[in-house]
Formats: sequence, C-alpha cells, structure tokens
Amino acid sequence: MNAGKEMFQAQTEWIIRNRTSRNIQFVLHLGDIVYNTGRTYQWEIARECLCALNGRVPYALCAGNHDGCERTEPGAPNNTELYNTYFPWSAYKSLPSTGGAFETDLAGPMDNTYHYFTGGGVEFMILSIEFCPHEAVIDWVNDVLSDRAHAEKKVIVITHGWLKGGLPPVILGSAEPASVRKICP
Repeated sequence: MNAGKEMFQAQTEWIIRNRTSRNIQFVLHLGDIVYNTGRTYQWEIARECLCALNGRVPYALCAGNHDGCERTEPGAPNNTELYNTYFPWSAYKSLPSTGGAFETDLAGPMDNTYHYFTGGGVEFMILSIEFCPHEAVIDWVNDVLSDRAHAEKKVIVITHGWLKGGLPPVILGSAEPASVRKICP
C-alpha cells in the first residue's frame, strides 16, 4: 500500500483490461491489502480498487499481517475488524463465485471463505484461510473439503501466513503442526 492508490488502481485496471486476452478467470489476493491496518484511508483505497473487479472478474481476498493479523501470542485472535468492515461478508455472500464462510469468536466471516470458478473446463474451489489458522478453522476446512458437492473440484488453498517464517514448521495459531498434514496429507 506504500506505493499508493495509483499502483493499486493500475493493477486492478490491468486485470480488467486483460481479462479476455489473458483468459483471467479468477484473481487471488494473498494479503497485505493495506500497509497499515489502522489507517482507514488505505482501506478506502483498497476497497475502491478491488471493487472495480466486481461484476468483471471474480476474486478472493486473504488478510495478511498488515491487515490486522499480527498475533502477539499463539492462540490469540486476529484483529481483522477493519478488513471485515471494508470488505463485509454481506457484500460478497451473494456473488455467484462465493461458496461460504466460517466465523468464530476468533475470526470475522471474511477471514475464512471459499469460492468457485471454472477455468479451462476444470472446476476449482478456492479456500482462503486466515493468517496462521486456529484448529477450529482447520476443522472447518476439512468439513468443506469432505462435502460431496466439492468432490470433483480441484482445490487451491491460499493464506498469507501458514507457518512461522524462517523456522521449522510451526503454526502460530492454536493449531498443532500436524494440522498442515490434516489438509495436505
């Protein structure tokens, strides 16, 4: 977000201009939607730029550490209130590409979502998972994956931070490292 509105706007405009020639079926944002979660003007810019995709190219968002996902200790909740305010579930839940969401006392509804799209004749499901997911999120993901309606879909899992960077695989949430193997055996 440091680059400002011009760069963000240029990126989404490029996607819109090139959606046909580049066969862009779906866009994935992997987090750090803003640079400083407390600066509402950054959220306003992000919403304006990303919402330009609405009705043109479906997309999934994933909150990053700059979006309020900076836990001070394992098991603590993410503070994604502004993320969920500027990108409210109510605006996304009725979109054709939106499948569902998971909300707990530790996460808002946009923190964990799933989406659908078809590309090259293949049906896909995108699972967007909160930064360093809690065990309840891992259980929800497995419930979504075990739903027979998703049996034939190829699955793409996105998250801004799954493992603690630079160290052996350790999940920062309350989940145990074996949780990775629960989804990706």
